[in-house]
Amino acid sequence: MNKLTLSSVALDTYRKESRQSKNLDRDILELKLTAIANNSEKLGHVGNKRVYKFGSFIMLINEKHSRIETLTWRNELHKGYRMPKETQDKLKEDYRSLGLSNTGNALLG
Repeated sequence: MNKLTLSSVALDTYRKESRQSKNLDRDILELKLTAIANNSEKLGHVGNKRVYKFGSFIMLINEKHSRIETLTWRNELHKGYRMPKETQDKLKEDYRSLGLSNTGNALLG
């Protein structure tokens, strides 16, 4: 799992539009979004960028540079997402493997 970085545009959008964890440190947020991308549905390509969907959350990731270029939520669906138990467990496992807590909002230790 390659760690993703956030473009300034994606970080700004996250800070303005997220309903949870708006003020995470950039490093923690990048790790959290890396785990989320790893557990997301891959919808297709736009050039060398790939579209990832996790519930109502959408990310456009430049795979060549391992960078989240943009992100958004489908407004009509920007609400809680009920994940299958298997996905929850895998996401938590990925958080831990990246050194994050079970919520992905803090570093372990």
